[in-house]
Amino acid sequence: MVTLKSLIYRKRLWWSAILFVLLIAGGCRPDAASGDPAAVLEMDNNSGVDLSAAGAENSSSGGYPSKVSVVPGESLDFHISNGYSAKYTLSIYREGATRELMGTIPNVSTANYGCSGGYARGCNWPVAAGFRVPNNWPSGIYTVDIPRSGGSAMKTLFFVRAPKPEARILFLTSINTYQAYNDFGGGSLYGFGLAEKSERVSFNRPYMYGVGFLDRWEGKFVTWAEKAGYKMDYAATYDLEFVPNLLDGYDLVIIAGHSEYWTYDMRQRVKSYIYNGGRFMNLSGNTMWWQVRFEDNGRTMVGYKSWRNDPEKSAELSTDVNWDRPIFDSSFTITGLHWPYGGYPGGNGDGYYVINADHWLFQGTGLKENELFGKGAGRDDSIHDKESDGLAFNCATDGSTILGPIAGTGTPGNFTILGLTPVAGKQRKLNGLAMMGLYTTPSGGAVFSAGTTGWVLGLQQSAVDRITRNVMDRFLAGNFPQEPAAPDSNYLFADRFNCDALNRDRFSAQITDAARLNYITTAKVKGATLEQSCGVDGAGLLLPATPTGMRFVAGLGPNWGSTPKLYSRLYLNLKDLNVKNGSILTLVQQYADNRVEAPVAVAALQIGMINNTLSMRYQPVGGAEMPWVPVPANSFFRVDTTWDAGQNKVGFRVNGNQGYEQSVNLGVFPQPNRADFGILVKKGTSGGRLCMDELIYDDQSITAPVFATGP
Repeated sequence: MVTLKSLIYRKRLWWSAILFVLLIAGGCRPDAASGDPAAVLEMDNNSGVDLSAAGAENSSSGGYPSKVSVVPGESLDFHISNGYSAKYTLSIYREGATRELMGTIPNVSTANYGCSGGYARGCNWPVAAGFRVPNNWPSGIYTVDIPRSGGSAMKTLFFVRAPKPEARILFLTSINTYQAYNDFGGGSLYGFGLAEKSERVSFNRPYMYGVGFLDRWEGKFVTWAEKAGYKMDYAATYDLEFVPNLLDGYDLVIIAGHSEYWTYDMRQRVKSYIYNGGRFMNLSGNTMWWQVRFEDNGRTMVGYKSWRNDPEKSAELSTDVNWDRPIFDSSFTITGLHWPYGGYPGGNGDGYYVINADHWLFQGTGLKENELFGKGAGRDDSIHDKESDGLAFNCATDGSTILGPIAGTGTPGNFTILGLTPVAGKQRKLNGLAMMGLYTTPSGGAVFSAGTTGWVLGLQQSAVDRITRNVMDRFLAGNFPQEPAAPDSNYLFADRFNCDALNRDRFSAQITDAARLNYITTAKVKGATLEQSCGVDGAGLLLPATPTGMRFVAGLGPNWGSTPKLYSRLYLNLKDLNVKNGSILTLVQQYADNRVEAPVAVAALQIGMINNTLSMRYQPVGGAEMPWVPVPANSFFRVDTTWDAGQNKVGFRVNGNQGYEQSVNLGVFPQPNRADFGILVKKGTSGGRLCMDELIYDDQSITAPVFATGP
């Protein structure tokens, strides 16, 4: 039986083996052992900063609970700094369809205390009051009003969990994000204004605004859901770390708002829940971006946001983005979406344009294909308000119809895309798209991802209300069909280069970076565009032959997984490419990239003018020289390559026949996990442009139907 721990152990053994092979094989492969510095990825992993959190109330007054959550019968203390001139009463409310007073604690006497530097170590104020949660209190989000001499009452926040499920729905509030942004005590994980940017933040201090982001996002969903008649139990995402069986017995689990900070175990528990038949509604954006860990019995959250700076280097404990080293556990595989492929919706907010309007999710909405819904008068009542997530996807030959995700990135292959909207991508620095959609699992599990922080802000709009009810009702009833697999879901990676008209019948803005949307990152790609004249089936990619260093980077599967077998297919038209005799251009390069050292180039697909004949070859980098094969100079042609470490075989074919298959000792090469294309390396002189289309990478022989090419 293959377990998660065994997979992690095997991955570590694999990279150890690579380093050993490189040490003993350095004499055989001098060009590759040193790595390729030009291929190092410098990624801006910092997610968007919610600037509205800057300047949050940060005085010496406030209160915090001794525990994030409790069950009925458990005791809870409140630590309060408050210079109220007399004894006062704490009022405890349950938030829901109405704000219900549940109890009071009289005769509280406190003083003002300092909290300078308390952002990391905690304010450590004395206990002002304590009580035992009555056994009859229902699960819920509870707030405490703390009166003060001037102004409205201060507040604090805690959760009452159900000892065992009393409802079929569990709603989780994302308090880890609250604390990451919280600068009470002079610092946060961001460092707004004069506050310190810290690697640690304490739960022994008040939340900003007393209740964090509750009033902005989650509270709006709770009020809507309870008024709509949905009975829910409550906890915090935080509780997933400390209550391993928290999700047991629930048919539906929901998050909302800005659920950005998760530990490794929190993600694994949601993942296990889904794949064992649970249903998950992700009404959040920038979801699961940063991995954090807890210390001090859960009262300190640690987030270095850099594995290099973090003394903990393991996948389970290191604090960095989850899709990269050393964690390799992308949230693509859970939610289907990810922040790097989305971005910001703009200052006035936005909605979604309907995709697949005949899907059951839209029943009763009256929405038509490509119709906009969810946009309000501004950001505060639009479903796209702050941060929105996206994915890699392909289009049909019309350039506009969405076919589905590129599953090799980690998005489940049957994630059905149901909405899109233009956004400004921060991490990849491009104009792209945010997406919403859902997928199902064979066990009866299902995930709906709204892909935006602001979904709950649109619940007063009829379409958003109806869609949310449709998903909740169907998920609770188990009444939904299995979503179909996308056409390209079986490949490690496939780009049809067709999406040249994404705005057609939707919005006026051109997606000028459409050629870049499916790639982890790109470099020097100005002038690389999707053009109908460059396609063998629909549009294709026009690549200028300059500048050297133009690069499109794709992973060969999620989480930088490697493969001992790699097959590739692409279509090329070189009629406008000018290559001087003796010149060589590297178009594709495949790498072993452990995400620590410079990537090791493994194989290269090259174009050359050899003895005045336009030719190509597929060359193991640093290995025996492969023969050059003449290629058509004036029409499209198909290229297929083979890298098979098990059979020690390297192959190259033009239009399925002309080419070679060579025996090569591939045991001295590391296994590839990344493939770049572009104008990567030049020897000699080349100019003009070339056309490229229908790119596929896979770990099995590619059997896709072929397209007609020239003579």
